[in-house]
Amino acid sequence: MLRMGEYICGCKPLWNLWANDVRITVNGKRYLVTGLLSDKGLTMIYKVRSLQREQRGNFCIKAVHCPFGRAEHVAEAMREIDNYQAFHSPYITSLLDSQIVPLEQGSKLVYMVLQYFPTGSLQQLIDTTLVEGVPLPEPRVLALMVEVCRAVRAVHQPGDEGVESGSATQSEDTHLLADALEMDVLEASTSSPRRSFVLCDLRPSAVMLTPQGMPIISDLSACVRSGYALANATRLARMRAVLDTHGSPMYLAPELCALEPNACILPPADIWSLGCICYALMYGISPFEREEQLHGTPLRQARASGLFSFPDNPVYSLQLLDIVRQCLAVKPDARPTIDSLMSLFHDLLDDSAIGSLVLGE
Repeated sequence: MLRMGEYICGCKPLWNLWANDVRITVNGKRYLVTGLLSDKGLTMIYKVRSLQREQRGNFCIKAVHCPFGRAEHVAEAMREIDNYQAFHSPYITSLLDSQIVPLEQGSKLVYMVLQYFPTGSLQQLIDTTLVEGVPLPEPRVLALMVEVCRAVRAVHQPGDEGVESGSATQSEDTHLLADALEMDVLEASTSSPRRSFVLCDLRPSAVMLTPQGMPIISDLSACVRSGYALANATRLARMRAVLDTHGSPMYLAPELCALEPNACILPPADIWSLGCICYALMYGISPFEREEQLHGTPLRQARASGLFSFPDNPVYSLQLLDIVRQCLAVKPDARPTIDSLMSLFHDLLDDSAIGSLVLGE
């Protein structure tokens, strides 16, 4: 629960939280709020410092406010918790703790304690590059994309080392609420631990970097199992709601932006996002956002038709541009698989003959 002045998400100016020595308690463990990392209406992400002697250090706490009467909000937060618990990969962030806290008037607050990455995200790297005015060297782009592909492969092709039972803790209230919610809400990854999954919302701000430069996927809020079928109106509406809430239009695949009845959610959607991320690492902007800025083509139209271009600046090789084009094929079946995409980046990096970069499988 939240201490000091009874500050609840959305009820007080959030920029004052850490100035007033606010503490959050999750399953009896106390954390001091030291910053606001993200504000998305009903979902806040705080930077916190643990006040437990046995658990010193900085963490993130994701707080999801679930208004009374909106059981689907709680169910979606629980699905996200299940997703974090399912994956045990060095390329996917760890859920350290979680709790559902009842509030006044029947609403609830869902807390998730996650890893904190002081180095920041790919988006911050992109922003820094723009400010400095010096594009990332091609070997650096390739090295990052090889590692991001490895992270996505841990989701698309989970093996024994990639997905297993989670070690995070949950309160008894969480388990009781899970039993009480009889809802078919976008099955979580724990429902079939060795099946393929789709992130659906892969974007630079959701890929964190360790101090060693290793990319870590930090957001599984829209992740669903591969092949999830929108077999009825309820499933279709829920998936649309998830993507409306969590999706990033500049990186979202066209088939996810125009969901149709009986469609299936499949891994090529993430390949499209990888192409957009690679383009953003190269040029500091997503390809379809650039198209909108240059020619006024609406983002939705440019994305649906695959309309984009590269700057007239020979900074990057034609081979790298071709890889991006393959990822941004409008037809999902025309995009490479995660294995073939990683090989394309890896082979091009090898061809660059950069001896200082050693990438092990």
